[in-house]
Amino acid sequence: MDILPFQQDELDLIWSEGAIYNIGFERGINEWYKFLKKGGFIAVTEASWFTKNQPDEIRDFWEKAYPEIDTISQKVKKMEEAGYVPIATFILPEECWTKHFYFPQINAQEVFLKKYPDNKTA
Repeated sequence: MDILPFQQDELDLIWSEGAIYNIGFERGINEWYKFLKKGGFIAVTEASWFTKNQPDEIRDFWEKAYPEIDTISQKVKKMEEAGYVPIATFILPEECWTKHFYFPQINAQEVFLKKYPDNKTA
């Protein structure tokens, strides 16, 4: 993700769903900007705080896991600083995480652990 094979002004759209964090949001939006044609678009999903105040345990976890986490308004500000004109932001509905992400993992984890019952790493 940090050595892309594109030319300057080559792309109409960069779509990075759930992956820009691999190189960091700010680095990604700054490095990828050059690949977009004039009038091109970038669409990214990004782990963000919905409020400025979080419970200590959750804030501590995320600041260790992804120090670049911030509020949506700060992410938009970073995009503007990188030269983008933000068109829209939105928060995924809770069911995207519960119904479609976490709940299906429960069964998958049970199957996986049954397959490797004596594997401490599993």
